[in-house]
Amino acid sequence: MTPLDTAFKKWLEDDKNTKLEFDYYDTFLNSTIYVPVHEMPEKKGMKVIDEDMPISPVILQDDGKNFVILFDSEERLNKWVGDEDMGFACMDGFEILELFGAEAHFLLNVESDYAKEFSPEEIEWLISNITEE
Repeated sequence: MTPLDTAFKKWLEDDKNTKLEFDYYDTFLNSTIYVPVHEMPEKKGMKVIDEDMPISPVILQDDGKNFVILFDSEERLNKWVGDEDMGFACMDGFEILELFGAEAHFLLNVESDYAKEFSPEEIEWLISNITEE
């Protein structure tokens, strides 16, 4: 169980508790997030995209919504990718918000017990109300 899983589980168990909600968002913002991308690094055997390289995240579409796919561990990303050859970028939650904004939904840890969808409204709220420490 990752720190994000733990924070999410606590929040779900007491979803009226705003402190637990803020703890979850703080954990997300300060966690390393793995973003599957269409680009592949040029060095054989590497999957991590260089930080100076522009990225094109994997976007899934469902019911007219666009979802940026995010994971809080490389293991979860690899499980989702399976045998497919796919690169990824690593950044913290603050950088995720800065890079993607509220243009699409975020889908964190898809296919796990602690999957979380962030709506564009929720993302906008995060951008407006939470600042990097």
